[in-house]
Amino acid sequence: MEKKFNVFKAAKIYKAEEIITGIIAAFLNPRGEYHNYKELFLKLFIETLENASEKKFEISASDLQSADVQTEVSTAEGRRIDMVISTDRFFIPFEVKIWAKDQLRQIEDYYAFAESIRKGDVPAIFYLTADGHKPSKESLGNVSFEKICCISFRKHILPWLEKCIATEPDTDVKEIMEQLRDIISDNFNLIPKDSVLFEIRERMASSFQSIIWTECPPGYLTFTLKKKGMLEFALRIKKENKGIVQVLIICGVEREDGVADYSNAGNYISNHPDEFDALVKETFKNPLQIEDIKLGKGKSIWARYAKDVAREAGQGYKDFAEKCYKNVEKILNACNI
Repeated sequence: MEKKFNVFKAAKIYKAEEIITGIIAAFLNPRGEYHNYKELFLKLFIETLENASEKKFEISASDLQSADVQTEVSTAEGRRIDMVISTDRFFIPFEVKIWAKDQLRQIEDYYAFAESIRKGDVPAIFYLTADGHKPSKESLGNVSFEKICCISFRKHILPWLEKCIATEPDTDVKEIMEQLRDIISDNFNLIPKDSVLFEIRERMASSFQSIIWTECPPGYLTFTLKKKGMLEFALRIKKENKGIVQVLIICGVEREDGVADYSNAGNYISNHPDEFDALVKETFKNPLQIEDIKLGKGKSIWARYAKDVAREAGQGYKDFAEKCYKNVEKILNACNI
């Protein structure tokens, strides 16, 4: 099979929220400089949102023609809304999370700002994620969930792209749309349904509803347990390999872009032992849950607790997933989450 060049893969920008959002906004902008299809892509997008939210925006043809699509819109508090579609009558904010975590009162701030701009004409805040999960309570603040519409790249952005591609736009526009479609399909496919990881995630979703996954590629699940200062603990569940599912508690140090680096935290821990000890005490009801802490300068190491769960002979993947889940549950019950 002939390999197809994909700029998102080649440049390793397939998880870059700002870049992906900027490209989507460029397609949506009816007066943008990168395509000649005016409001067509925006019209198809609004139809997708109406189907997702079961709300009729009643945006007229003139609304679409005059619509403005902006990214990184500053709020009164200095935060930046990832994308906003605005007309003379509507103000529709979008918060985009590919794998990044929610920030404290982020949605609350966005909604208050949107209301101050277009009071009564904010249909919803659209929360766009890889898997369509809900924003955290910390991010919602005092905003009721009824004012949020959760959409996903896979269920909503992909169908919209397919509709746009089917219009046979200009060759370069069509090519980029196809590349974006392919990268979402490849990397946001998350976890196969007939897998141990999928079953574990489904069980955890019903028992631990406050969990917000920060990474769900095909190979593992990760979510943050607790953060303090520059350090954070996360729980990672790695897919089955030779009959073993590994459950790890890993420690990461925050990088400049706000993302935790779980592979190079050792030096920071060595130089900030009090911060690490405080994080241990806040995270775990029983600090002995953390074992195998390895510290050392100049080494790429983790501070971690590891639990290997083995599949029994002849055990189906659903029964094995249940066994794994029970071990994960024990660890989570020992945590302050």
